[in-house]
Amino acid sequence: MNQRKFRLILSGFSIKNGSYIRLAGGFGTFLLLLLFLIIPFVLIMTASNRLLSLFYDKTTLREGIIGQPVSFNPLFSYTNTTDKTLTKLLFRGVTKMSIDGKWHPDLAEDISVSEDGLIYTIKLSDSLYWDDGYRLTTEDVLFTYAQIQSPDYFGYWREAFKGVKFEKKDDLILILTLEEPLSSFYNSLTVGILPKHVLGNVSVRDMEKSDFNLSPIGNGRFSVENSSVTENGGGKSNYTISLLNNNKEAKIRHVQFRYYENIESIMLAYKNGEIDSFRYTIPKDIDLLTAWNNYTLHNVPIAYRSYQIYFKTDLEGPISNKNVRNALSLSLDRKQLVANIFNNHASASYGPIEETSWAYSKDDVVSNYDPEEARRLLSESDNANLNLTLTAPDTYPSREVFEYVKEQWAQIGITLELRLVEPENFERDVIRTRDFQLCFFGQETSLDPDRYPLWHSTQIKYPGLNISGISSKRIDKSLEVGRQTYDENKRKEQYIDFQKYFIEEMPSIYLYHPSYDYLVRNRVKGVKLENLGLPENRFDSIDEWYL
Repeated sequence: MNQRKFRLILSGFSIKNGSYIRLAGGFGTFLLLLLFLIIPFVLIMTASNRLLSLFYDKTTLREGIIGQPVSFNPLFSYTNTTDKTLTKLLFRGVTKMSIDGKWHPDLAEDISVSEDGLIYTIKLSDSLYWDDGYRLTTEDVLFTYAQIQSPDYFGYWREAFKGVKFEKKDDLILILTLEEPLSSFYNSLTVGILPKHVLGNVSVRDMEKSDFNLSPIGNGRFSVENSSVTENGGGKSNYTISLLNNNKEAKIRHVQFRYYENIESIMLAYKNGEIDSFRYTIPKDIDLLTAWNNYTLHNVPIAYRSYQIYFKTDLEGPISNKNVRNALSLSLDRKQLVANIFNNHASASYGPIEETSWAYSKDDVVSNYDPEEARRLLSESDNANLNLTLTAPDTYPSREVFEYVKEQWAQIGITLELRLVEPENFERDVIRTRDFQLCFFGQETSLDPDRYPLWHSTQIKYPGLNISGISSKRIDKSLEVGRQTYDENKRKEQYIDFQKYFIEEMPSIYLYHPSYDYLVRNRVKGVKLENLGLPENRFDSIDEWYL
């Protein structure tokens, strides 16, 4: 009933029973006061019970995410970290990679490679089904790879199956023939497989805008349960999607992802009991959390994401001298950078292959902090008192990193200036044109140690990713042999050589790996995150979590 009706009823009651009220004296007033107290109490308790019932739900984890979803389709989600998280839960590929860079079967039951390294024979498991009950077969795999090979596809995977020929033997066996040996091809096979029976009549161009992307039918560990959109005022809306864990033995059967506009909105939602977990994205202000309680903050390095200072090595002038580049590297204390800027919520990075990788070797491949050696190298190369310019996207932590590097380099006689570029224009104005002297930005690498796309001389021109322009026959050779060799020990020999040559040439200065600061309520038990290859891997062990 509305407020006006409520008043009219009270008024009628008072008139009709006026004499009674007069006789009863304060008792009538007491009844009215009691009524006004009980109704709000009942409303508050009802809302509280709903909140408590959700909070003490032992099967649902509620995760807060910044932003809004774009696409959970594995062909289009790779450049969006939050989308990739759900994509990894909803879809599986033929293979999967572990944090040490080794491949493992996923949808595949077995994969064999011919002696010449050109023919991959894939046998799928015979117990694979889509969320809608349809059987998953080689038709789905071939359909997915064909979309990637389409000239209309410009996504992340566009080079992964270039020149590859496909042959279907039956519903479980298919043969892939490569143009040349590629031992890192297992990494390409991690792309999530799409359902042909759902998307078979949709072109890859139309697929990018399909409703399927936010309401997918997948083949992964989780499936879409429901989703909703709520208005939050100001013409903006928040998206919520709930996923069902297909492992009926898991303690956490549901994961609900709630999207918010910014970190402030997420922190408020956490305080209000709406979510159980989220990523804290401001490491410099991490001390703000000290006033909170009943949570665990997992400070986990993102091993395969690194921030670097790239040199334009083919630019005339002092930067083309590798001794100058090495001097600049030796004058930077990475550990102090991580402590000063990120409160140790990051980890120092020293080279192009991550410490977690099976191909990593720390012997003779680390550029340590040695300012005296830096001064000597500069003096011998007649390049003291240099004036340099660092180009960077105008976003956190570019200014902070610049100020630290500027201060460090000043101690060896180097003057540094900053050129900031709007983030949305950075690829167009800097990466594509190679318009910089020194360039600071972050990059994500594959879990396989193949670094050919990043440092081989054939990748210098855009859209190649060798933005430093380094051209080294020794680096080229080690990368070529490394990706054509299938024996792991022989591959490692090549990548150890590559790391040595890289440190000698120093086409970029690896600075740090960011951390994934994952805040989780203490009611969520069993969370063990020692290291993350990439953020989307944080739910790999969720079947061991419980509430």
